[in-house]
Amino acid sequence: MRTNEHPLVLIANLGSQPQETPWWEAGASYDITSLDDVIDYAAKAEAAGFDALFKADFIGFNPSLSGRAPVSPFEPLQLAAAIAARVPRIAMIPTVSVLFSQPYAVARSLSSLDWMLPGRLAWNLVTSFNGERNFGIDEIPEPATRYRQAAEFYDVIQALWRSWPPESRIANRETREYIDLAAVQPINHDGEFYRVEGPIDLPVRSAELPVLVQAGASADGIDSAVHQADVVFAAAPTIDQARELRERIRARAEAAGRDPDTLRVIFGAKIVAEATEEAAWERLNAPLTEAQLVSARLGIERELAGLTLEDVGLDDPLPVERFATFPIEELGRRRSRAELILDIAQRQPWTVRGFLTRAYSQGSHLNVVGSYDQVVDEMQHWHQQNIADGFIMIGDVDLDTLAEEVLGRLRRRGLLSDRSSGWSLRASLGLD
Repeated sequence: MRTNEHPLVLIANLGSQPQETPWWEAGASYDITSLDDVIDYAAKAEAAGFDALFKADFIGFNPSLSGRAPVSPFEPLQLAAAIAARVPRIAMIPTVSVLFSQPYAVARSLSSLDWMLPGRLAWNLVTSFNGERNFGIDEIPEPATRYRQAAEFYDVIQALWRSWPPESRIANRETREYIDLAAVQPINHDGEFYRVEGPIDLPVRSAELPVLVQAGASADGIDSAVHQADVVFAAAPTIDQARELRERIRARAEAAGRDPDTLRVIFGAKIVAEATEEAAWERLNAPLTEAQLVSARLGIERELAGLTLEDVGLDDPLPVERFATFPIEELGRRRSRAELILDIAQRQPWTVRGFLTRAYSQGSHLNVVGSYDQVVDEMQHWHQQNIADGFIMIGDVDLDTLAEEVLGRLRRRGLLSDRSSGWSLRASLGLD
């Protein structure tokens, strides 16, 4: 593969706890339910050199999270607007659900945000895997149907974006004609999932849609992404698995008639960096509390619906046969994430405690563990080998240490984007 010629893109996660002190201890200073604290985190991430902030959105009550930690009260699109008003040089990546949104409403919101975040807006389009009964849907559609709906959703957004072209604003002072009405046209879309007349009723700032992000490692997810996305959010716990996934994405892009060099792949990464390698591994391997173990178990049982570990002792051997015979082909939700969990379960003999600890500390994502220089070396290697175009931070982080010791080193090596005048997320991605 060629060596990456664009900067290493780094994305901070608004779901992370940006401090070492957990929320339940008296020394905790960060409150995820405080807008001021979240905006302060965004400002620190911007100053550190992060390109963007990502806001996930898992619609539907999640007991594996809600019972153990504070839950962000901010809806992604609204939070993007709040941060845009106070943090001037970082991009935002809010999440939009296909199943639980209408393309006309989303196009209006994106257009509005694009004015607030010119060149600094992306959107994460997901098909959702939970919460359907909150929207009058009895059973969540199978993945192929959801991705087909996502493709039509995006087509409608594109058509609406073109329905009010920026050049239609003529602002003729002599005739007092502001818009060339002949240039604003309905789209009259009549498809499998949507009927939308159009045109959009809020002016579009730029003819170019904000950067589109999609996640997924399943065949359906990859095929959807290579047809329409600019960036794929991917999960792989090892460099070999990441390389194989990157090659698979490139091959599918070529088969779809797309230049694979126009599609970026960004991997989730849990960064554990300390002054020494020994200290980093000690932090990663710190024993989990009982509440954290329960949270890990509930999360796995949520991904692998029908599988249970509640009846097995924490220090008993993991009943690997439950994973080996799990009917993943019948799973209608996040199959790619479930496949990674099944792979972890069968990779080595585990106790239940060991397996839950491994799943909690890393999940399906990469762990980058070591001294500051070792962590930076590893991130640089992934980038220069064209395996990763960037990373999104997973899990809780010590933002101050990360900014000074990791991003500082990456900047000195010339790997981060130069936020000079006219900077844009698309330029950092090498897609302009």
